[in-house]
Amino acid sequence: MLFETLASLATNGQIDLNKIDVRLYGRNIDQASLHSAVARHGLRRHVITGGLLARAEVLELQRESQILLTLDWMDERQPGVYTGKIFEYLAAGRPILSIGPPGSVVDSLLQETGAGRQCGSVPQLKAFLLESYAEFDRTKSVSYRGDREAVKKHDHVAMARQFSEILDSVATQGHAHHRQSQG
Repeated sequence: MLFETLASLATNGQIDLNKIDVRLYGRNIDQASLHSAVARHGLRRHVITGGLLARAEVLELQRESQILLTLDWMDERQPGVYTGKIFEYLAAGRPILSIGPPGSVVDSLLQETGAGRQCGSVPQLKAFLLESYAEFDRTKSVSYRGDREAVKKHDHVAMARQFSEILDSVATQGHAHHRQSQG
């Protein structure tokens, strides 16, 4: 959907592809399918792909990127799953574009934090890309609109605290149940 939309916007003269780079890295990328899709949409000069990168390099690339892309769970019958990547993206403090169906857990997280937008259709994706492109063209940056307090609820410290409280609760209940069964 991303490649189709970018190609369409360029063909219609709504964006200049020379101002856009799409960078995709990771071990889970099917390189043959990806390169085929990139070529089919005429985007070879604008899509950069690669394998695994060192963590420090990944974090630096995230912070310097204008928009961070995530591909959400695509089965509308399932709410999806959180990946570690989405929380890494929240920490980067850059706008997140998630491509996937509405109502997923990632969509809810993005709505709660204001850290990005879920696009489940080509018209939604076109609108988001045009809005972001226009802002970048004007200001040389796509601004981050995340609610820092809402995002902070999902950082490593807050999540560790929540897990600790759950484990304490389970341990306390288990201890009480054990004493009752012996009494």
